[in-house]
Amino acid sequence: MKRFHFSLQALITLRQQALDRAMQAFGQASQQLDAAQQKSQRAREEQQQFGRQLLGMRDGQSVPVGQHRQGLAGLQARQEALRQAERERVQRSQELEKARQAYLEAKKELEVVEKLKERHYERFLREQAHAEEMEREDLVQVLYLRQQMAGGDAR
Repeated sequence: MKRFHFSLQALITLRQQALDRAMQAFGQASQQLDAAQQKSQRAREEQQQFGRQLLGMRDGQSVPVGQHRQGLAGLQARQEALRQAERERVQRSQELEKARQAYLEAKKELEVVEKLKERHYERFLREQAHAEEMEREDLVQVLYLRQQMAGGDAR
């Protein structure tokens, strides 16, 4: 019985490598998004805490103008840090979606070639079964002819 050979096996290997790279890129993008979300959350918490401190300074106290300006500048700096963290989070989210799409496409391309291999293998098995059946039929015919010839000589 001859062995099955799929001529596009190298393509399967390449597609598997592409899928592995896409999966790795997806994992990295996911980690980067997690980091950006944490950074955004920290910036939000810092801004809220600083705002509460500013309000606490004002309650029942007179705040010198210099301190007031300094406090507002600090609050604005924290707001800008929050906006920047949010922009980065959105960007990382978009990158994650692109990586997810690339992964799904690589997976689909691999599945197509693997399905083709399965079909080729099934055809190979059918052809092998047919060839074996033909060999059995030939053997039966030879045995029948021998039996006929042996029976004809005995008469």
